[in-house]
Amino acid sequence: VEPLKGVLLSSGTSPIKYSHSLWLLYRLNGLNEAILKQSLSHSSPTVRLHTLRILREWKQAQVAFHPLILNSLKDSDPRVKRAAIELLTDYPEMSSIEAVLAMLHSTPDQDTHLVYTSRLILRNLMRENQMMKQQGDNTVHNVVVEEKTDASNYSYLKVKENGNSFWIAVSRMDIN
Repeated sequence: VEPLKGVLLSSGTSPIKYSHSLWLLYRLNGLNEAILKQSLSHSSPTVRLHTLRILREWKQAQVAFHPLILNSLKDSDPRVKRAAIELLTDYPEMSSIEAVLAMLHSTPDQDTHLVYTSRLILRNLMRENQMMKQQGDNTVHNVVVEEKTDASNYSYLKVKENGNSFWIAVSRMDIN
């Protein structure tokens, strides 16, 4: 175990060798929070990706990693973002739902993998009954529909709430 930890500390270690050493340490129960936190901030996206994959399997001290996982959603590498968003199912709380929604809204349509993964994780988070109730409590609006325009899959509604008028899009539906 100690020689593997030495590989992680060496400045000349390649990302592949570093990642393999991480996995070996995981399998030999030689990982700790400090090593994982250090690896999440590594300069190589390959190392960050494998660190998140290890966290997916490593079930110790999860609370300590939640902020680091949320931070990984801002990574420049799309594979790292995808791995980070997958981990949010282990953190069924509002900040996870908000992070997934933010990711979903900021992801380009061309990144179909990240869009799909974000939707899947959002669905899984919303399966948690308490989360569904909490999210529902936060999103109920009483509006009056002023105008309606139908498109192929959506209905666009001009609504009024508390004296403010604005447009919203909903799944196509009949509204009287």
